Amino acid sequence: MKKNRIKKILKISIVVILILCFLWSAPVVFYWNNGKSVVKGSSNKGTIENPYKMDLYGKNFSYFSYLSYFGLGMCFTSERVYNSLKDCMKALESSAAGKHFYIMELSRKNGGKTLLHQTHRAGLSVDLMVPKLNKNGKQTRFYDHCGLWHYCFNFDKEGRMNIDNSVQIDFESLALLIHELEIAAAKNGSPLQRVIIREEIRDNLLKTPSAARLNKALIVSYPQNKFVNKMHDDHIHVDFVYK
Repeated sequence: MKKNRIKKILKISIVVILILCFLWSAPVVFYWNNGKSVVKGSSNKGTIENPYKMDLYGKNFSYFSYLSYFGLGMCFTSERVYNSLKDCMKALESSAAGKHFYIMELSRKNGGKTLLHQTHRAGLSVDLMVPKLNKNGKQTRFYDHCGLWHYCFNFDKEGRMNIDNSVQIDFESLALLIHELEIAAAKNGSPLQRVIIREEIRDNLLKTPSAARLNKALIVSYPQNKFVNKMHDDHIHVDFVYK
């Protein structure tokens, strides 16, 4: 009898948890993009009205974390940034054929302060995961499925992963990603303001063939702030201008 009661309690608990998870994520699940966004303020002191929800996945890209997407609701941005990201990924289907990219955190539904970011407050910021290569020079996505834990990964100045030296940043694909995003952002009326990357790996990015097409003045580092500098190696942070 006691075991049956425990089983019954467990089943009820699971059902209750699933219902709560559904209710919590409902504002994201049942949100539809429409109209124009209204951006107020800046990426570090702002809010957003009528945001656009980023797609969970596409032909050559995915959002990196279900918890971040459905639980934290960090999947919203302005319609111009949304269109820029979609156009960028579409262009990469040709310029970086066969490569898969991961979009990380954007903003909350109404913008404002977030749990892990000083910016990302007005639908003008996006984190983009660095693509990676294995020891054979092929793309590896093994560590890309770690969700929010991905922010904890570190890479040395040569782009080698701290916990697995056989994995290295794909600097050429990263340069292509920035290049296509720069084009798409300008076309959609919300050009790039800056791309933040760790100082120690910036040089390797700028040595790639595709780096010649980048606006190097946009690619910045903040070595004076050791925490900010260290955080931007597993991903790049991109801020947009909303004209």
